Amino acid sequence: MEESGSNHKEGWLYKRHSTFVAHKWKKLWFRLKDTQLHYGENEQNLAKCIELEGCELTESNIDKKEFCFCIKPHKSKRIYYIQACNREDQNEWMQAICFAKATGNTTDQSQACIIQ
Repeated sequence: MEESGSNHKEGWLYKRHSTFVAHKWKKLWFRLKDTQLHYGENEQNLAKCIELEGCELTESNIDKKEFCFCIKPHKSKRIYYIQACNREDQNEWMQAICFAKATGNTTDQSQACIIQ
């Protein structure tokens, strides 16, 4: 994972991809910028985005995988499951996402950054 300033991180993570038959984990490039987490096949192709403002962020052991966390965007039924390569990367990403979501909260400046 590379750091490129406050609330800006990027690097390879795995994202759980659901199909009608099974769940697969796909290696994707992620870039955290401000209150959005962009991701795609590589650094140049970040076609998708998760809005982090007001999201729920928790650790997960889905599929009995280590170093996972999930993001549930505000007012969305979708849950994104993401896996880091190790505990340190998991903690760094979760901390950065937590700060990004707190930074984007314009209605409550007292929101604490708590990782569940």
